[in-house]
Amino acid sequence: MNEDMKKQAAFNSQCRGHIMRILAQFHPMPITIKQIKIGLEEYGVNYKADVDGLLSYLKDRKYIVIGTVERTLEQSVRLHANGVDIMEGRVEDDAVLV
Repeated sequence: MNEDMKKQAAFNSQCRGHIMRILAQFHPMPITIKQIKIGLEEYGVNYKADVDGLLSYLKDRKYIVIGTVERTLEQSVRLHANGVDIMEGRVEDDAVLV
């Protein structure tokens, strides 16, 4: 893996961790992707982050659940039980720095 790929992988791991921390603050309630983006800005992460890609990865790992808010039809996101395990330190994953 070249240096640029290592930097991108580290950035993605950090961003995933930020997303998990944001979701943990609201758990068990879901929040919108817009709220996640606002939360990432508060962590100093700008829109260089591919938020959809990061969420897709977390969903594939079964750390989050993506649904829809019925009244607004916006996508919503919440922690899955596996995501709670990550946040509580029962499971470690180098790809998600929490």
